[in-house]
Amino acid sequence: MKTLSVMLLVLAGFFGLAQQGWATKAYVTDSFEITLRTGPGNENKIIAMLFSGRPLEVLDTRGEWSQVKVLDGGKQGWVLSRYLVTRLPWEVQAKKLQEDSVSLNGNAAEIFLWQLMFAGGVPTAWERQKAGIIL
Repeated sequence: MKTLSVMLLVLAGFFGLAQQGWATKAYVTDSFEITLRTGPGNENKIIAMLFSGRPLEVLDTRGEWSQVKVLDGGKQGWVLSRYLVTRLPWEVQAKKLQEDSVSLNGNAAEIFLWQLMFAGGVPTAWERQKAGIIL
């Protein structure tokens, strides 16, 4: 029984050490502003405030705290792990989808006009308005 306990303890330690070597990308979760601190605890000094969507690299995790590096600023510190997500925050995803939609709508309008002109037609004012193009 002691041998099994020792083996489990060694394996747990190995995986704990191995996990520290694997940095993962994370983001500050939706609709928050969180503190970046000098150490893992509320008693440590605040280095910076991090807004939602800020890209981070998780370097280490100790209990409920994660040591992170701010990818677009280079600062390092500690944040509460519960405020991190590995997916892009909803706000950032929504903005990207809106930008993609505008781009696609512009491309669709251009294709529509080219098809119409290729077929030998001249776009009417209504068709140009529908396509969002003013000639």
